[in-house]
Formats: sequence, structure tokens, C-alpha cells
Amino acid sequence: MQHAYTRTLRKFSAKISFAVTLSLVIFSIGNANAQHRRDPWAHYGGGGGGGTVTYEGYAIAVSTDYDVPLGDLGTIYKGAPAFNLNLLTYRGDFTFNAGLGYHSYQPKSDSLIYDDGSGGYGSVSYKPFSVVSIYAGAAYNLQVDEGLRFYLGANIGAYYTHFSFESSDQFGGASADISEQEVYLAPKFGFHWMLNSNVGVGLEAKYNLFSPSGNSQDNARVGIVYKSYAVGATLIFKL
Repeated sequence: MQHAYTRTLRKFSAKISFAVTLSLVIFSIGNANAQHRRDPWAHYGGGGGGGTVTYEGYAIAVSTDYDVPLGDLGTIYKGAPAFNLNLLTYRGDFTFNAGLGYHSYQPKSDSLIYDDGSGGYGSVSYKPFSVVSIYAGAAYNLQVDEGLRFYLGANIGAYYTHFSFESSDQFGGASADISEQEVYLAPKFGFHWMLNSNVGVGLEAKYNLFSPSGNSQDNARVGIVYKSYAVGATLIFKL
């Protein structure tokens, strides 16, 4: 277990480099495509006395979601608040983002009972399942009204997870403390509404898919796809 944990730490810096590189590539593509070109609906009257509302340049988005695990993960853990910080760039009909996130699922109960397969029962207790996420994304936007745009897109990146458990039955006890990296993909949709030239709000829903990476010979969970959904609100600050 210690050997696997050490290998995970060695891969951590490589995963961060990948996510940062992916973000820079996306931003570079957006900049190249938007060179000397104005957003076709980037400029219009603010309507609320806040000056000219624009969807161009860069913005910071701070969001909080409620993330609910599904499947086997949802059997053990309950939903949890999630916090995300994103850098946005608006390029024509598209918005690109690079973000960091964190959430921690709490166990539904102190212990769970299981059948040990030999006519007896055992119990297992889980510690929180924490997630640090690093990701980049893109979305296509549709203008609905002045200052209001709906979007559909996806995030892709990595989850860095940690959890532990202890179990005991008639055959003895076992425990594990596990940290691993996981591939992350999340289709998303929502809307952003700019209140004035500097501040906006939004709502977003995501369907999160994440799966442990690595070799199945080293990690029996490789190939398992975990799922969750998240809905939350966003504050946007133009730069």
C-alpha cells in the first residue's frame, strides 16, 4: 500500500502539468480564433444602469455546488457541498475555463453491515471521501436576452481522491488508506446573467464521471466508473 501511495505522489506533478498544459492550449486556440474578431453579441446596452455589458476578455467565476454521489458510492456516502474557482475567457460563441475544485463526501452512517460469505456478518466503517479536482473545459453559448446566455459544454481533467476504511468479521480485521488519481469528465449546462459590466450570476448542472487511472494489476478499482451529479450557483467577476 505504501508503494502504491508513493507512486501516486510521483504522478501528481505530472498530472498537474497535464492539466495546466491542456488549459493553456485551450486558451491559445481561443485567442488565435478570436484574433481581430469581435464577439457577435459581446456589446449591447446594459439595461440596468450598470454600463455596457460585455462577454469578452476574462473573468473569475466562484461557485458552490451540491454534489450527490450515485451508485455504490452513493450507498456509502451522502451528498456534499463543492467549491470551485475558475478562470473564464470568452471567445466568440464559446467560453473556455480552467478550474480548481474541492469537496468531501461524508459517510451516511458510522458503520455498515455486510455478509462475510460464510454464514456470518461483518461491519465496515468509512472515513470521508475527499476530492481535489483540476480541470479545463469549454462551452457553446446561446444568447437569450440582453445579458443572459445559456450554455452547453463539458469539463475534463483529473480528480485526486483520498478515503480510508476499517472492517472486521469472524475471519479478522482489515484496513486501508487510499489516495489515487482519477480521470474526470463532466458534461454541463447552465446559464450566466450579467447584472452589469462587472458582475454576473449563474446556475449550472453537471453530471460527473470519474474513474481510477493506472494499471488494473496494481489497483482493482481501475475500470470502475463512479458517477455523481451536481447543481450550484456561480458569481462572475469580469477582469
